[in-house]
Amino acid sequence: NSDKNSVGFGVNNRTVRQLGLSTADMMDSTMYPTGFTFATTAGASTGWVIVDLDGSLNNASSSGGTTPMLLSEYSQNIVTPHQLQLMELNLDSSADYSLETSHLNMGATNGRDVWSPAGFIPIGGNNAGSGGTYFDGYFRGNGGTIANLFINDTTNSYVGLFGETDALIENLNLTNFRVSASVSSAEVGTLAGYADGWITRVNADGVVTGSTDPYAGGLVGYNDSLITNSSAAVTVNDPDAASGYAGGLTGYNDGIIRSSSASGIVRGQGDSEIGGLT
Repeated sequence: NSDKNSVGFGVNNRTVRQLGLSTADMMDSTMYPTGFTFATTAGASTGWVIVDLDGSLNNASSSGGTTPMLLSEYSQNIVTPHQLQLMELNLDSSADYSLETSHLNMGATNGRDVWSPAGFIPIGGNNAGSGGTYFDGYFRGNGGTIANLFINDTTNSYVGLFGETDALIENLNLTNFRVSASVSSAEVGTLAGYADGWITRVNADGVVTGSTDPYAGGLVGYNDSLITNSSAAVTVNDPDAASGYAGGLTGYNDGIIRSSSASGIVRGQGDSEIGGLT
């Protein structure tokens, strides 16, 4: 059957059982035998985790958005696409993440590797943690680039690399991001849907698209944060002719923006409120 994936379970180097699972089955923890352990402890030496479409884990409140990843893959030193997604395991203020590669290619988020056609699951907010936990730590980009990240979100209200964050995020480049959200009034941006922290020296290019009554921004959808020394060259689309907010850097701004710029195209219709910067 061409829509089934062969999954083998090994014990002592011998395959003892083989199942034919569809891609959807592989994102459902109940489809695996009892010896296949699912847990949520970041960096545990054994066990697996599924990141759900709404940011919960192991089908806690939503369908799966990824196939299983090893808990042992988790690291606060980010060098692989899986490690970036597994930040969802630890959103705490003590989490100090560092991008330790100059170029992290996230192209597989376009429905390949562990990801569904919905792509990357936004980190923090939505239904992450204990029901909407923001990413509250520190993310050091070290001047590196995260490239080709894809999100086609039909589930969440806060959509971007980060869903909701009140973290310090610094010295990071985002290139060729394609981020869209279809939930009404979704807050959507390349870096974050909603931000209330400090963003500094972050530069982005790509395409951001909202849906009904969106808050769509090149960097941040709805901004309550301090943004400094940052820029966006992002095409921002508000397709709702009746309402919505769209801006080259932020869709809607209640924060502070200093020494920052936007140079992308911002498109809106009808009564949409659009601006080159915000």
